[in-house]
Amino acid sequence: MNRMHLSLPVADLDASVAFYTALLGGPPDKTRPGFARFTPEHAPIALSLQGDQAPVIDPSHHAHFGLRLDQPSDLVDAGERLRAAGLLAATETATTCCFAVQDKHWAVDPDGRPWELYVLLDDNVDESAAPDPTPGGCCG
Repeated sequence: MNRMHLSLPVADLDASVAFYTALLGGPPDKTRPGFARFTPEHAPIALSLQGDQAPVIDPSHHAHFGLRLDQPSDLVDAGERLRAAGLLAATETATTCCFAVQDKHWAVDPDGRPWELYVLLDDNVDESAAPDPTPGGCCG
């Protein structure tokens, strides 16, 4: 499987590992002092966390990260994991976003990065359904 690689600086590696374990549904596959890597079987991502670094987050720009899941049952499972870990920030159902109808869960990592896990319900919404115009809205 080809994977997108994302490397994130994190202030507290232990807290971030706990968050991403819940978000991605499993522990890191590689850990070293100041480092953790996740390569979940169900997502084409290699996520590396670089510990003890001050992340650069501009509170005036609300960019977010996301993982599109294939099945509604995957989203249900993710929501249960996030809820059990006390990390579920919000849930949206049948929301129109990026010219598609989606169900989604939101969580925020320990460094303030919003993450959405979502499933497409209808990916062919009419052009009159404009994206959310707020900064960092559904379409970023």
